[in-house]
Parts: sequence; C-alpha cells; structure tokens
Amino acid sequence: MTKKLFFLNIAFLALALASCSNKTIFNERHEFPSLKWNHFDPVAFSVEVTDMEPPYDISLNMRHITQMPYESMPVLIIVKSPSGSIRTFLHTFKIKGKDGKLLGDGMGDIWDLDDRVKKQFFFNETGKYVFTIKDAGSNYDNIGIMTLGLKVEKTKINK
Repeated sequence: MTKKLFFLNIAFLALALASCSNKTIFNERHEFPSLKWNHFDPVAFSVEVTDMEPPYDISLNMRHITQMPYESMPVLIIVKSPSGSIRTFLHTFKIKGKDGKLLGDGMGDIWDLDDRVKKQFFFNETGKYVFTIKDAGSNYDNIGIMTLGLKVEKTKINK
C-alpha cells in the first residue's frame, strides 16, 4: 500500500506541475503519513504576494481514502497579513452527497476534493501571508486524510 501511495503522489505531483500556469502563485499540500489529522494540529502555509492588483481565488484541496467515515468536515481558515492583521472564515468540505456517495474525483481508494473557498479575494498589501487551517469539527482525530492543500491563483476575469 505504501508503494502504491508513493507512486500515486508522484503522478499527482507531475500532473499538478504540468497544469500550473502563470496565474497560480501558490500550490502546496501538507501530508498526513498516518492518515489522520489531529484536531489540535493546525496546518500553515506561507504565501508570498507580490501583486495586490488582481483579485485572487483561494482553494483548499483534500486527498482522502474511500473509507473516510465523515459526510463533511468544517475547517477554519485564518489569514494573517504581513502587517499582522487577521481575517478568518469558515469552510465545510462536503465529502459525501445526500445519497452517501463520495464527492470529488476518485481513483481506486483515493479521492481528491478541490473546493474554492474564496472567489475574488483581495490582498491589501504585498509580502508574506500565513494561511492557517484548523479543524473546526468535534473529532479528536480526523481519520482517512492523506493531504490538505492550499492553492492561490489570480482570478480569471472574462471580458
């Protein structure tokens, strides 16, 4: 199983790198080797913002196994600016539909969810922003999570 997960992660990384464009300014994932995310273990990402002009789309992504027991998982997203101001918002990953079937893209026992959590988000200064994602649910350990990621990209504006 470990070799299979390793090769799937390599294939996903290659696909992610191939699909990156100049509009993506950040795209990273945090791995959970034990397939669980502890409630008291927040995940932080540092994002360097050099251009305040365009609005940005903020997305969270999660890779999990088929046996994940949850229908949804709430997370709190805390954004700290270079000057120290803080913005927070709540997002709920919908893992299963009303019919109980897993949502997202599945391949074998692995599922990927990619949720846009903020559309046309404006940064008010340049510099390093820290995005901290905290589990906002009541479980001590969230079982079945392989990775949690953050993607920041310039909003595509249709003219």
